[in-house]
Amino acid sequence: MLLMLSLGIKIFEKTPKSASSFCDKSGLRKWKEKHVNRQVRTVRIRWNESEQTRTSSKLILLWTTYFNEVYSGDFYFFQEGYRTFKRYNCEFSNCYVTANKSLLQNADAVLFHAPDLNSSNIPKRLRIDQIWILYSMEPPRYAVLKWHMISSLFNWTMTYRSDSDVQVKYGEIVRINESCRAYLHKHQRISSNRKQHGAIWMVSNCRTESNREAYVKELRKHFRVDVYGKCSRKRKCEPSQSKNCYRLLQNYKYYISFENSICKDYVTEKFFNALLYDVVPVVFGASNYKDIAPKNSYIDATRFSSPKELAEHLIAVVNDSSWYNSFFDWKESYSVHLHPWMCDLCKRLNQQRSPIRTFPTDLWSWWVPKASCQRWTKRKGFYNIFSK
Repeated sequence: MLLMLSLGIKIFEKTPKSASSFCDKSGLRKWKEKHVNRQVRTVRIRWNESEQTRTSSKLILLWTTYFNEVYSGDFYFFQEGYRTFKRYNCEFSNCYVTANKSLLQNADAVLFHAPDLNSSNIPKRLRIDQIWILYSMEPPRYAVLKWHMISSLFNWTMTYRSDSDVQVKYGEIVRINESCRAYLHKHQRISSNRKQHGAIWMVSNCRTESNREAYVKELRKHFRVDVYGKCSRKRKCEPSQSKNCYRLLQNYKYYISFENSICKDYVTEKFFNALLYDVVPVVFGASNYKDIAPKNSYIDATRFSSPKELAEHLIAVVNDSSWYNSFFDWKESYSVHLHPWMCDLCKRLNQQRSPIRTFPTDLWSWWVPKASCQRWTKRKGFYNIFSK
């Protein structure tokens, strides 16, 4: 029931809102036909500026580019028109997406992508009831902003942070309804001896804020880590987050899932995709993994004093078949899915009743120090890199 998607990130199709209603064989088959095997139709719908449309629909205007990309009908993880919200069967699907700046006066919400925002591309606010949203799926270093110019401009934040007005989640892990378990395949025990190799790391960014590349360099002195992607001289697999590359995981005991930034709540598709395979993710756990993932579903490198100590732990786990298999017990009770945060945005716009607030003036303190970002070095270990 899981499907790899091509929306810039590769994650997984959402389960029905009421899973229990599909927990019989015919129901599961019908749901799969409707949600997994269906073709997504591309339909261009022009925005109707009639009074009826303005009151029944919510117009979302994408004001900035997205990492300098000009709007092409399918980015921001939004598709033009109503398509995004209908595709994911959102509870509210009456939100219309456009990049047509001439519709600024009509827009219910205006999205500004933080890394592309500068003082020269900020429009004049034409309506006091219009919601301006600061949007970013990346940590602070990817958005160098002139804080004194923008601090009082925005009403909402939409980021990967859990304390955002709308949280942009890369994925989610949900408990399986008890009545569904009879129709699921029981997870088979895995012999770590059948897996030929130690750990695999698929990576394209070779110089990161977290300094993960230096950590892996030290780890490789004590434990086998095969590197694939742009940061490898020998092993290539592009794009690194594709199905073909993920098939390599069946030969490995561990998957290195270190993010390019170690920040509160910043957990990307690398982690959620790895959980679909019979491989144990190794993570930098400062990013609140314990709040989003089942216990014993990953190994947290930050719990160890050094890469050498982590390597010793990885070796001990694979040498004990029962211990290694315990890292897959959670699959009997949980499943991994795409969280369509676009639906959350549309729902919030429809339910907005109170006066529109403005985000606190001290936006910098929220965006930077409270991101709780860390870096690793051999001398200092893990340490916070932002401070007031």
